[in-house]
Amino acid sequence: MPIPKDIELGKRTLTVEGTTKSGKEPIFATVEIDAERPDLPVSMSATLSGIELDSPGEKIPLEVIVQFADGTTYRATSSSHISFSSANTEVASVDTSGQVTAVAPGIGLITVKYTLRDNKLSIGIPVQMPNPDREPGGSSFFFSLAPGVQTIEPGSSANFKVTASSYTGFTGEIELSAHGLPEGAAANFTPASVRATESATLTISTLRSTPLDTYPIFITGRSGKLNPTASVLLIVTTNGKR
Repeated sequence: MPIPKDIELGKRTLTVEGTTKSGKEPIFATVEIDAERPDLPVSMSATLSGIELDSPGEKIPLEVIVQFADGTTYRATSSSHISFSSANTEVASVDTSGQVTAVAPGIGLITVKYTLRDNKLSIGIPVQMPNPDREPGGSSFFFSLAPGVQTIEPGSSANFKVTASSYTGFTGEIELSAHGLPEGAAANFTPASVRATESATLTISTLRSTPLDTYPIFITGRSGKLNPTASVLLIVTTNGKR
């Protein structure tokens, strides 16, 4: 069976139907094929460069396009080499088909990866949902992170300073959490909660087996209905490689 050159990448199920000699009993057989290129794409993009969500439960599908060295492009959303992940599942989740579901206000990142053996290509799609809720009187808070980027080797750790601030006299307690950690990594805040003008130290510890990559880490401060988010970059590398 010839495979069209412009076929969408991914798995399909073919069904063959027949009948017995008597013609009374239908017979079915199925086979699964996976239409994929043997080479790694040179570029990848999504139909949306950013996602703004309005309310929890809202769903937005992503479509992925890849281009190869010979100039051909394919839809690759269903490719077996494609994977989707959310760096901040408190804001948005994403399923294996690329459908993004809003969870709560904040900011996050949807990562799309094309993996072929030891090679990979990835893109990030920013996600945000504005928070319509404010404390009585309009009080709110925000926080800053320093440094904005840290580079470490697998098995080591990085420290970030998290400082809470408020222009409106916010006095509530703010519980801190981190999202988008590398595989096997752990995050620890000291102390675990702060108030405006106070600071905490975020320590991210990795394993020797942590994959080399650049990770956007999202830190959320939650107090009542308020949950602003800030982000830093953690680069895990060794011998100049990522």
